[in-house]
Amino acid sequence: MTVTSLSANDDFISLNFDDLSTADTGADSLNINNSRKRKRLQDEEDDNDNQPDLSLFPWFPFKRSGTSSPRPSVKKILENETSSLLAYLEPTKAESRMREYLIHKIRTVVKEIAPFAAVEVFGSFSTNLYLPNSDIDIVIQDKLRLSPIARALERAGVCSNPLVIQKASVPVIKLEDSLTGIKVDITLDSNSGIKSANCINKMIRQQPGLRPLTLLIKLFLSLRKHNEVFTGGLGGYAIVCMVMNFLQMHPKVAAGEIDPLENIGTLLLDFLQLYGISFQMEDLGISVNKKGSYYGKSRYIKSKNGKPIFAIRDPMDRENDLGMKSYNAMYICKAFRSAYMLMTHRAFELEKMLSKNMLNPNQSNGIQLSILSKVFYIPRDMEQLRETMIDVYSNHLWSGEEAAESFDWDDSELA
Repeated sequence: MTVTSLSANDDFISLNFDDLSTADTGADSLNINNSRKRKRLQDEEDDNDNQPDLSLFPWFPFKRSGTSSPRPSVKKILENETSSLLAYLEPTKAESRMREYLIHKIRTVVKEIAPFAAVEVFGSFSTNLYLPNSDIDIVIQDKLRLSPIARALERAGVCSNPLVIQKASVPVIKLEDSLTGIKVDITLDSNSGIKSANCINKMIRQQPGLRPLTLLIKLFLSLRKHNEVFTGGLGGYAIVCMVMNFLQMHPKVAAGEIDPLENIGTLLLDFLQLYGISFQMEDLGISVNKKGSYYGKSRYIKSKNGKPIFAIRDPMDRENDLGMKSYNAMYICKAFRSAYMLMTHRAFELEKMLSKNMLNPNQSNGIQLSILSKVFYIPRDMEQLRETMIDVYSNHLWSGEEAAESFDWDDSELA
C-alpha cells in the first residue's frame, strides 16, 4: 500500500451501520464466547464460560438517548456507550484537587531546600489527558541532585522509600504519595516535557476530537501494558500524535462531513481498523505537521531486535522519532486488529438481534447492548485509587498536614 492509497477515502470503514448485517466483518470466521472474562484481555483468543463481572464495567448501564424508538441503530448504541465510558474516565473534583494538592506538597518541600527552584508539571496532568491511575510528571529546574530531594520528601511524609534511578537515560525519582497512592516521577533540568505538553495542548485546541479519542486509546494500551516506552510500547506524546494524524487524515473529518465529538465510537473503530489492518507500518511514517501526512520510511529503520517499529515524527523536531523504541509495535497492531474484529462482530451480532426483535433495549442493564466491553474494562486498582482519592478529599484526611495550611482550598472544602 502506498502513501497515496492510504490517503484515499476508501481505507476507512463506513460510518453507516444500517447495512452492517450484510457487511463483511469477519464474524463468520470468529469463534467468540459472549462471556469472555475481561481480566485476561491480553489473551483475547481464549474463551471461557464464566459470566462477566459487571464491576469491571462501571460505565453500565450507559445512557440510551432516544429509547422511545422501538429499534435504535447499532451506531447510536455504540456512541451512547462510548460517551458513558468517557464520562466515567473524566476526573472528579476530588481527583483533580488531590493531584493539585500533591503537587503543592512537593513544591513546598523543594522550595525549602532550593527557594529559587522552578517546580513544573508536564505530561498527562498538564494536558488533561490523564486516566484515573495516571502518574504525575514533575520537572525541577535547578542545580540540584535527586537524592537530597528524595530524602527531603520522605522526611516531610510525602512518601516512603522513594526510588532514585540515577542510571536511567533520564535520571528520575519514583515515589508514591503516602496519603492517596498517586504515583509521581520527578526529573531535573529538562524543558522537553514542558514543550511537548504545550504542543499537545495546541493540538487539542485545534482538533476537539483529539482528547476523547486519545483517552480511549491510552486506556486500551494501558490495559495491555503497551503504554510505556521502556517496555517497547508507546508513550503519551506518541499516542497523541498518532491519534491527531488519524483525525487529520480521516476523509470525513477533514472534509467537515462529520462532527468528531458526535462520532467518537465510530472513529474508534476506524482507528482500530487503520492501525490494526490497513496501515503499512514497515513502509510508512506518521507526521502531524501542517494538515498531517504519511512519509516513506527507510527500510533500515528497525528496532534493536530487528522488528518493525512505528515511525512518528516529533512535530517540534523532525529528527526525533517518537516511535523509535516501540519494539512491541507488532503486538500493538495485533491488539488493534483483534479489538476491531471483536467490536465489529459484536455490532453485527447486535444488529441481527435487534432486527429480529430478540432484544429489548429499554430493559437492558447494559451488558446485553455493550460493544466496548469486548475490549475495554476498568481494572480494580484504577477504581481503588479513585475511591481512595474521594475518601481522602471528602473526609479531609489531609487536614493536619503542614502543606495543607498553605494550599488554596476553597470555602466549601474547608467546611
